[in-house]
Amino acid sequence: MSFMSFYAIGKRTARKDSVAKVTGWEKYASDIYLPNMLHARVLKSPFPHAIVKKIDTSRAEEMGAIVVTFKDVPDKLFCPRLVSTPDATYKDWKVLTDKPKFVGEPIAAVAAETEELA
Repeated sequence: MSFMSFYAIGKRTARKDSVAKVTGWEKYASDIYLPNMLHARVLKSPFPHAIVKKIDTSRAEEMGAIVVTFKDVPDKLFCPRLVSTPDATYKDWKVLTDKPKFVGEPIAAVAAETEELA
């Protein structure tokens, strides 16, 4: 095999999707809308090492949103790490918790028909 068979090395090449991205025609995940689709948001703790006593969901529920708090999900632990570890070793997270260990840990979630409502 000769160096002539490597026609792209040392030369400028145009990306196939560059025109679509620059002009705004490229489709991203946020551009997809499906029938009966719900939009979701996660409420994260603003405080580390806290205890959540109550979350008032009445206003969101009045507007037709579906709200899930730590009281609604089981206490099953899981491991969010993306590394290969033994299953039982690092199962130390709850899906939604009433005792967040750090700022940003999920404590509630809401799903609604529009992004604004969520």
